[in-house]
Amino acid sequence: MTPSTRKRSYRACLRCWQRKSKCDLDGIGEPKKAPCVSCYNSGNQRDLTKSRRGGNFRHRRPGQKWLQGWKESESINSPRHSSGEGSSVTEHVAGDILAMDLRNPSDALQILARSDVNHPNQKVDLLPQAIDAAASTQANESPNRRKHATTALDEYELVQTGVLCQSLVAELLHTYLRNYHPYCPIVPSYFLGPSGMERVQKQDYFLLTAILTIASRDDPSHSLTHRYCWDHTQRLLVDVLLARPWTQTPRTVEGLLLLAEWLPHIQIEETTSEANLFSEDRTAWSLVGLAVRHGYLQRLDQAAFRNTDSHESMEKVEQQRLIWAYISMTDRQISVRPGQSFWSRGPSLAAKFTASDFPSLRPRPESEDDEDYASVLQATMELTQILHNAHAVLYSSKERTMAMVYEGHYSQYLDDFRTAATTWHSTWYKVAVSARIRSTLLMMYEYICLYTNAFSFQAVLTRTLGPRILSNREEQRKQLFAELSSTGIMSSPDGRYIFDAISAAINLLSLMNDRDPQQELCYLPYGIYAAVLLHKAECAGAFQTGPQREEMATLARQFISVLEKTPSPICHRYSRMLKQLWHHRRNPKPVPVHTEAPLPREEENDDQSCFPQFPGDLSIEWYLFGSFMPGVADSGFSTVELTG
Repeated sequence: MTPSTRKRSYRACLRCWQRKSKCDLDGIGEPKKAPCVSCYNSGNQRDLTKSRRGGNFRHRRPGQKWLQGWKESESINSPRHSSGEGSSVTEHVAGDILAMDLRNPSDALQILARSDVNHPNQKVDLLPQAIDAAASTQANESPNRRKHATTALDEYELVQTGVLCQSLVAELLHTYLRNYHPYCPIVPSYFLGPSGMERVQKQDYFLLTAILTIASRDDPSHSLTHRYCWDHTQRLLVDVLLARPWTQTPRTVEGLLLLAEWLPHIQIEETTSEANLFSEDRTAWSLVGLAVRHGYLQRLDQAAFRNTDSHESMEKVEQQRLIWAYISMTDRQISVRPGQSFWSRGPSLAAKFTASDFPSLRPRPESEDDEDYASVLQATMELTQILHNAHAVLYSSKERTMAMVYEGHYSQYLDDFRTAATTWHSTWYKVAVSARIRSTLLMMYEYICLYTNAFSFQAVLTRTLGPRILSNREEQRKQLFAELSSTGIMSSPDGRYIFDAISAAINLLSLMNDRDPQQELCYLPYGIYAAVLLHKAECAGAFQTGPQREEMATLARQFISVLEKTPSPICHRYSRMLKQLWHHRRNPKPVPVHTEAPLPREEENDDQSCFPQFPGDLSIEWYLFGSFMPGVADSGFSTVELTG
């Protein structure tokens, strides 16, 4: 209580109290604790003024020894101090300003903030009451207040409202550590440890909410918790989008990357209908872009260079390097799914990081988790670099892509990609990690082989249709299918690349079919790229014999069955649509598995047996020769046509 107004005064740091400015203790760090927003932005660390509650402190003057020491320190900063010492302070401040970078308006504001704080001629007048407030000790505070001290987790909104209790938070953190963290070990170990909840601060709220949202997404018993957590995440995303001061932390970037990898099922159910399967990839791509922008704002991209002059600890520099590595990898892996360009420029081409650059991901004897995440990270970065090069070369622009398709100048690139992928496979095939982590690496390897070689498959189809402009769609459809089926697509000069693409699709589906759909498969990022490519290859005549077609159909049915067994709702939707794609036929005719299928004749309708039924003017060549970019399905292909 103030003696004059008899009103309770709010707490402030000593710097703001001296400057008589408002002190915002809730914008940065732990609420009601230093530093405030002003001190954080100016690089100052000041303690809070002590409480004067409990009586009239006019009669409780501080000791003369402390007061004399304070006056001596004040006299040093006052303009009445000796001119020699004052000039040295001025020179020191001027030297600091000269040493600071001035590259943009933001740097100019930093210099202004420093000069405002360290100006030697700044006059500071403190009232006697200020000395009393600064001299009060912790012992003067009420015992009841110390008894009921709260942590940052107690002030967490979902805990305050009763949606979550601390035991449920601990359970969900353990679920995330066991089921999700191995696939993206970007969260610091202390955050998921036994003492993680005690070390949570306000700037960690977004990461904590993202982890709780992800951990509750695949457990039906936590469906309501999942919804509440996702609603709170969306509210926090507004602050992240506006770059509020409390969001300027690496923990925010980590939360964005995790959400991009594992989108909430509620988001998928609300925005993804069977007529639009692309919102999942678009939302993930947007979240990655937001993570990239926050990474640049926090200068995390500087950690991509080895020889950087940093005054931060090695542990912090390594964590920043780890975050930027995952920013680059996630950006490339997700951007190729909707066929978009990359958000980030990526690490320096001269900096080739290895497992030794990430010691925190090495196995620790005292930890129960003995996975060598550092080696997995190096292997993933090398694979992602191949994917980046393939996307940048093959899909640099529409004009360049079509020029390569018609001129056939892409074979040398595909050969180089094959050599790089083969070298990677021979190096990392037997990496010393658990089976589920190794299978994830192999899935990515097969996906990249499929991604690069599918370019040749699409090029053959595009060149076949390109010169033909027929007014009669029915005549064009029959003629086109007859030509593809007569000699087989594998007889073309691109046959070896098409064979590699089909082999990669088969291996990818086989790997996914071998995983446990209840315990492991539901935690992996999905794509039905391989299943759609095999169906498209079958329609194009890549499989000439009945046994080959039956083998592909069996593999697709197994994959559909695996998706149906997962607890993920989006997997159920994909399985239903894949089933429509593979089994929806118009007047199907059984083909004996022990004999070769006869060549289709123009008067028969066998050419329709492997295609879905398209309404209106949509035709088979529209399906065969549509843009086949990686993603959920073809960029122009919608399930409305499948169900028509």
